[in-house]
Amino acid sequence: MRAIFISYRRDDAAGEAGRLFDDLTAQFGPDKVFMDVAGIEPGHDFRKVIDQNVASCGVLLAMIGKGWVDAKDDAGRRRLDDPLDFVRLETASALKRDIPVIPVLVRGGRMPRAEQLPEDLTDLAYRNGVELTHTRWRSDVELLIKALRSHVGNAEKESGGVNQAAVAVPETSRRSPFWGRALIGIAVAIVVASAVWYQYFFNVFAISRVDTTEPFVANGKLYDVIVEFKARNNPVQNVEVHFVRGDTTWKTNSWTAKVSTDENNLGRVSVGAMSYRSTKPASATFLYVLIAADGKRSQPYEKTFKIAPGSFRLPSITTIIVPNAIHVGQTFSFNLAYNAPDADIVQIQRRVLESSIEWPQEQTTLNVSGAVGHRSGSVSSAFPASQAPYKATAEFVLVDAQGNRSEPRRMSFEVLPATATAQTADRMRNNPQIGYRDANSNVFCANCATVIGVREVAQEGEATVAGAIAGGLLGGVLRDQVGHGRGNDAATAAVAGALTGHHAKSYEITVRYNDGHAEVIRQSTAPQWRNGDRVQIVNGVLRYAP
Repeated sequence: MRAIFISYRRDDAAGEAGRLFDDLTAQFGPDKVFMDVAGIEPGHDFRKVIDQNVASCGVLLAMIGKGWVDAKDDAGRRRLDDPLDFVRLETASALKRDIPVIPVLVRGGRMPRAEQLPEDLTDLAYRNGVELTHTRWRSDVELLIKALRSHVGNAEKESGGVNQAAVAVPETSRRSPFWGRALIGIAVAIVVASAVWYQYFFNVFAISRVDTTEPFVANGKLYDVIVEFKARNNPVQNVEVHFVRGDTTWKTNSWTAKVSTDENNLGRVSVGAMSYRSTKPASATFLYVLIAADGKRSQPYEKTFKIAPGSFRLPSITTIIVPNAIHVGQTFSFNLAYNAPDADIVQIQRRVLESSIEWPQEQTTLNVSGAVGHRSGSVSSAFPASQAPYKATAEFVLVDAQGNRSEPRRMSFEVLPATATAQTADRMRNNPQIGYRDANSNVFCANCATVIGVREVAQEGEATVAGAIAGGLLGGVLRDQVGHGRGNDAATAAVAGALTGHHAKSYEITVRYNDGHAEVIRQSTAPQWRNGDRVQIVNGVLRYAP
């Protein structure tokens, strides 16, 4: 019987190759199925060793997964383009000797096209292949075994029967105590070897490999993590996953993935998907542990994922514009100038990191609607009015529609009260109607406000009638006293006075205090105040703020 040679890439189809090796070994025997070229001693030409091993086989099975064609080495070069690549050497050696090569497609792998292959492998594109699927594994393997019989041959026909007379053992030898001790030693060695084989091969319960289905890139895409394991005599129920260390934090640091019967048969399971977004390279280390139904746990398997930087562009905060002066009782906003090269800005995330007063929320998220369609511009982050002066540091992060986050930008600011001038500080220190002092002896204006409106109001009603009556009486008295001459002029003047009283005016001045509330102050004289003037109200009378 000629042997079956299984050619595969460890990072492409190791799990399926191991499972197929077990099935073919059970059918044809362990000495008739080769899966690895092992034991190449130092100084030997591995090309010749591979060629000799392949030459002794009756058929070569080329295991082809999704990454078989485009697999790359550590330098980023395609492995098939390397003339010393083991998979290429094995397959090319079989094709050169016209040994049947059967492509075995697994994990959704497809037949390579001739233009995708180096010259010595182009014939592989025209070989009929078979597909082994997870759901139809047993039936697919049975069809493959039937096809292999014609290439491998019949063991019984080639080996023939055993000639029992071929060896003659002398009578003295059978009675020799030396041969008895030798047989006992051989038996003991077989028992020990069997125990070791059972413990380390048949009863193995360990993880053999952990990796993502494709290279991990920090582009926000989800990458499935596959755990390959061996648990031939103790089915796996769960796989525990624990984050150990890394350049970033993860939303979930520990979780458990269940393992089905089919996944146990296959020896591989998906334990979830990971995603990361960054323009910088990163690494993350996890521990994986198998757990059997009876509670047995495997040795922890540590895997460090090297995460390549993403190629997208992050939004950025270019400038933070703050008001020139912020006072107690005033609301205010910071304007954040930004660049958003890939997507619209949709959120502002704000954190108050340091503050001399207590803040109700550590972080505030503000949705943005005015930045749609603009790759640069500014957005506002509003702060509430405060009833007391304070100092604080705020941190801002912009988030675009694709979930990209800007680098944090921080800005320190201070909310100030209205301070008095040095010239009036002394007289304000002990007069509560004028001002007050804080714990640091700073003097502040009390009852200070800003003029926000001035308007003239005509006085209609009782005051107008009284003026008319007073003017009429005065005119009558003057007329009786002076007769028809100058008395008439005086009466005319009195009437004019009555008319003047009819058109009397007053004024309303609206002011806003430091705490934000407004008040209307009325006075009869024409005001000297203008919008924006700083004033102080003492006993209902306005005066310039000190």
